Amino acid sequence: MKQLNLTNYLDKFKLEPKDKITSERQEIIKQFLDTLNADRKGYKPLTAGFVSSKMPKILFPTNHDLYLFLTKCRNSKCFGACWWSCLKTTKLSTS
Repeated sequence: MKQLNLTNYLDKFKLEPKDKITSERQEIIKQFLDTLNADRKGYKPLTAGFVSSKMPKILFPTNHDLYLFLTKCRNSKCFGACWWSCLKTTKLSTS
């Protein structure tokens, strides 16, 4: 008879962590987050809360606006530099 190992038995009941993305807007912000963190070698990774707080609905009211901004950043030479500079100039012009 095969001997049951307790850890192997408990592994059967482990659940995979669920993705917390529930909307299209969160999916777009996750794309920003993944790209920004890929460029941040040697630095602490940014969190989703930080990235989404920098892109409020006042600046980007629709998902289409976020897609346009994502495309602009991807087409630029340096994604992170474009992201930071566009957010700074946009916040200055809305003040």
